Amino acid sequence: MKLGIDFGTSYSSAAVFNDGKLEVINFNRGSQFRTAAYFPEKIPSLTDYELTPQLKKMVQDHLRQSKAEHARNLKRAQALRQQAMAEKNAKRRDEQLSMISMPAERSEEELIREAERVVRQQWIDEQVRRAQGETGKSKDALFGDEAIDAFLSEGTGRLVQSPKSMLGFQMANHVRTTVTDIVANVFDHIRRNAITQLKGPVTRAVVGRPVVFRSSMGERGTAQALDIIRRAAVSVGFDEVHFLEEPIAAAMAYHRECRDRMSVLIFDIGGGTTDFAFVELGANKRPRVLGSWGIPVGGSDVDREFSLAAFMPLFGKNQTNVPNKHYFDAAAVTDVVRQVDFLKHNYKQLDPPYGPRLRALQVPGKTSQLGLTVEHSKIHLSEHDTAEARIDYIEENLVATSTREVLLACSDRIRINMERKMEEINQSMGKAPDVVFLTGGMSRSPFIGEMVRRHFPASRIVKGNASFGVVNGLACAANV
Repeated sequence: MKLGIDFGTSYSSAAVFNDGKLEVINFNRGSQFRTAAYFPEKIPSLTDYELTPQLKKMVQDHLRQSKAEHARNLKRAQALRQQAMAEKNAKRRDEQLSMISMPAERSEEELIREAERVVRQQWIDEQVRRAQGETGKSKDALFGDEAIDAFLSEGTGRLVQSPKSMLGFQMANHVRTTVTDIVANVFDHIRRNAITQLKGPVTRAVVGRPVVFRSSMGERGTAQALDIIRRAAVSVGFDEVHFLEEPIAAAMAYHRECRDRMSVLIFDIGGGTTDFAFVELGANKRPRVLGSWGIPVGGSDVDREFSLAAFMPLFGKNQTNVPNKHYFDAAAVTDVVRQVDFLKHNYKQLDPPYGPRLRALQVPGKTSQLGLTVEHSKIHLSEHDTAEARIDYIEENLVATSTREVLLACSDRIRINMERKMEEINQSMGKAPDVVFLTGGMSRSPFIGEMVRRHFPASRIVKGNASFGVVNGLACAANV
């Protein structure tokens, strides 16, 4: 049986066509699970990191590689611009030039800081690998909300959230092995639940993928991510693995509902990436994909900004002499390096109430718990003007109050990126779609619909299933 798998940054799910009917796979607490894994093995302290001569050499090696990669990308972009400038037709020349992105210039200081961050991450993963041995093959691993619950109650072990967000970044071979094992655990969890529910073998899969992965390596990062996923899936019993871009998967699900032929812009806003596809659907004809695009921003970026704006002031942000970086590190709950940095700080000399609150936030698991609270408030504000969140796991009777206006302000960066991409799509396609189809967790946000109406006023907006639009399409693809 061939399974459709939506391996998401925030949540994962699976579905299949069984006897001609769509069947969503159930997990312990529902039809999807948070993409988090908990390994109960105890791990060493990661706060004693020191930049040794060997690690300094690794920093310099990464710095050279980054500069060489930038030079190659710049040369490639300049060659494309030169080729476009040779086009005699002014309209075609402008269209070609608009599609060419020049690599952003970064200062030496920024490149060094990024190199040090990558090397520190590699060091951390090496310590974990040594302590855990075959980490990813732990039979005691837990997943989803159970993983977070176990980590909060135990206070030891390792909680890995959003492993998909790691896959496109440069990593040493042994780190790549560890990450592949973690992803393999997630796919094994999906496959075992599918076998139990379907009462038969499950050895083939169609796996959703973003158009572009979050990456520090450009196209090589996307290739690496796909290779890791494929190896992980094969290692746990999937003999055949195919990939399908997530917005195209959503298009296949919507295609089944369309009686008339129409042009549709699929707008899939996930946790880590935002993807678009321009397709022709319906009328019992084969779907025709006219283009697909992706940007490496999503709901998790909004969560972080929302945490900084609505929650971190309760911990003294902008009200004490604590650097803002400390709060950014605390809010970046899926970034292991930043979380370790936050744990290093000493707030014993900081006066109440902020000192005791920050120390409470440093207790293992509390930043993850706060991250869940932030996410729940964000979801609540998609339908309400205000939200109140109790955070008495930090301090008795402590409440964070937030508003939809604050959330919208925190969405500015992702909104600007989305608007730029929609303008690019408009120019590329030369016509507005008949329908804009919204899916993905962030599609519930009110600013998404308002933004789409501004850019495509003549298009009809269809709100698809925010959680299962992609996996339903993957199941359709698996059934072909």
